[in-house]
Amino acid sequence: MANLKRYNDGLFKLDLWIRRLLTIGESGALYTALCDGVCDIVGAGTAVFTTIDIQAGTLTYMAASGGWNAMVKGLAVPMKSGNLCASVVACGTPLRIDRISSRADSCELLQVMDMDAALLVPVLEEGRVTACLSAFRVGNPFDQIDEQLLQQYAHTAAMVLRTVHLMVDLRRHAAMLEEENDERTRAEQKLAETNVFLNSVVDGVAEPMVVVGLDRRVIMTNRAARDFFQIAEAGSDEACHRLIHHRDTPCVRDEGMRCPLLDVRTAKRPVIATQEHRDRSGDKRVVEVMTSPLLGSDGTAIGIIEAFRDITDRRQAEETIRQMAYYDSLTGLPNRRLFNDRLRQSLALAQRSKRLLAVLFLDLDRFKLINDTLGHAVGDKLLMQVAKRLKGVCRRDGDTVARQGGDEFIINLSVISDVKDALKVAQKIIDSLRTPFVIDGHELFITTSIGISVFPYDGRTSDALVKNADFAMYRAKEQGRNNCQLYTPEMNSKAFERLSLENDLRKGLEREELVLYYQPKVNVDDGQISCMEALVRWQHPTLGLVPPARFIPLAEETGLIVPLGEWVLRTACRQNREWQKAGYPPMQVAVNISPRQLQQGSLVEVVERALSDSGLAPRWLVLEVTESIMMDGTESTLATFRVLERMGIHIAIDDFGTGYSSLHYLKKFPIHALKIDRSFIRDITTNPDDEAITSAVITMSKGLNLKVVAEGVETVEQLEVLRALQCTHMQGHLFSRPAPAEQFAPVFGRAAGAYLGFGTWC
Repeated sequence: MANLKRYNDGLFKLDLWIRRLLTIGESGALYTALCDGVCDIVGAGTAVFTTIDIQAGTLTYMAASGGWNAMVKGLAVPMKSGNLCASVVACGTPLRIDRISSRADSCELLQVMDMDAALLVPVLEEGRVTACLSAFRVGNPFDQIDEQLLQQYAHTAAMVLRTVHLMVDLRRHAAMLEEENDERTRAEQKLAETNVFLNSVVDGVAEPMVVVGLDRRVIMTNRAARDFFQIAEAGSDEACHRLIHHRDTPCVRDEGMRCPLLDVRTAKRPVIATQEHRDRSGDKRVVEVMTSPLLGSDGTAIGIIEAFRDITDRRQAEETIRQMAYYDSLTGLPNRRLFNDRLRQSLALAQRSKRLLAVLFLDLDRFKLINDTLGHAVGDKLLMQVAKRLKGVCRRDGDTVARQGGDEFIINLSVISDVKDALKVAQKIIDSLRTPFVIDGHELFITTSIGISVFPYDGRTSDALVKNADFAMYRAKEQGRNNCQLYTPEMNSKAFERLSLENDLRKGLEREELVLYYQPKVNVDDGQISCMEALVRWQHPTLGLVPPARFIPLAEETGLIVPLGEWVLRTACRQNREWQKAGYPPMQVAVNISPRQLQQGSLVEVVERALSDSGLAPRWLVLEVTESIMMDGTESTLATFRVLERMGIHIAIDDFGTGYSSLHYLKKFPIHALKIDRSFIRDITTNPDDEAITSAVITMSKGLNLKVVAEGVETVEQLEVLRALQCTHMQGHLFSRPAPAEQFAPVFGRAAGAYLGFGTWC
């Protein structure tokens, strides 16, 4: 995908340079600009344009880019057998050389240039090689894309050169016509042919192109522009330009449509804008417009050149991915991921403004009976109609109605003034479902049980509010269904249990009761372990092994996550270094970083100290962060990640796809890898939506040159689907459950295949 983008960008630059060459009438300046275009299009360090006289056996360097132009311009040398240009003449095809110094036939001039990679393309005229375009650079060999771009450039440039030569001939003939009137007719005919040729070159450009004068008159359009905008030939009326950009005269910004003429005159450089237009069929298209100044012979602007690129399909693809990831495909309601995202935003606002917020958890009563009796098709239609009625009740801006899954819905009332407001909405929902549903000739009656939790009384996090609303919903079920219940926690026992656990955790840190387990990430192509993720466990003296889900949130809330996270980082780095010293194959170790650790502002120093104390090289450490850290991060967070990247540390996004509904941070932050959340993998073999989302993430990651890891792989069937989607790095119970470090000694030796179950999935 990156190669396709580079190829398209190169074609775009090629079009711009060809148009620029067409405005240059003087041969010397044309040759120099031709070389500058080579450097821009294929990223060369320097470029040379050489004419070839086969009969005389000479090569003449007509121009070069940059400072080399003055040194080589007009220099003629013999065309020796084996010379690079001679090789191009002999074969008539491009010549690509990765190291010039390895060729004994490279000329002294190229050795002086101190370049080690070359790409030479023949310039043909009537099937004969008459010139050669040469590109050179250091340390980065040219590839097939560079060769294709330079070939197209040389082919089109040959026509431009021929055109310029024709123009020179026409000027010579015009001078002669002052003395010989009988030749005037022939010169005019040649001029007409040249104009036809120039128009055919411009009309051959596939994308719409428009040239506009400073008086807002359209000077020229190509065929693609006339077809797209449904306009006549360029000419007399400025209404043509208003049709493309404006509704009024003079230029105005109307309905979000930018005026490129004013933009370029203000910026005095090329400007890129995004606009919306309607095509010949009346369909709205999203167009990216590059507007460049058109310069006269004295260097002043005499108009603008506009090149249009239709990006509608790209925008639609981005919207499709967003829709699949954050909306329920059946009802069109926000799904659980988007609901949680919006709930977190509402909680942040409620905390700042000190207002109440309510979460309503709904479960349709006896829906399974309808689904099993009348079929899933009727059940799906019932869910769609229920969703419409719920949206009809909850119409306020800021409130969210989402489908939790199955026959469960969840509602976020972002602002309420009293708990009674939530009860009123719940009762309205119950009343709205009293009217029977008519589906496929069946009259269906459905009721709902609703649980309500209120911020801040019943929880301060989105997870707590949803969980408590869920508890209250089950209470409503127990009360006979078709009613609503407020969450009423048992305060004494719960508070005592939490306080006791917090005190034990503080002591556990001091008494070194915490232990690290490790879970491998496996490259399924070769069966090698590429990374070990460090997972903390708590060996409680009386409760036994406490899972992280029970004490990590408590550590986050109390701030104990900071010393805990530092201990995990130190221990994981030390363990990985010990594995390396034992002679095991080197691999990375991954450590999760919490938001509280970033907020301390000393993460870089903590990481440096852990690496220094353990002797572990930075490239063997991966820091895993969540999407929420990226979205909530300030400029200081971005600066921290950039420092870590410069140190050589890799950064991965954990649980990708469950966070904020934007992909902007993928471009903003220095990210090396994405870990697809296990919620997408769990049903990937049976749920087409999960497979489609996972495929989209893998394709996007490859396009952004990011490593992708699938989490929660538990079955061979899941592995095979992921393999088919070209995901090669996986983690999950299929390969190994989290285990202490000493248990992995056999994995790094000959027993690795048996331990990871190679016979099951290889």
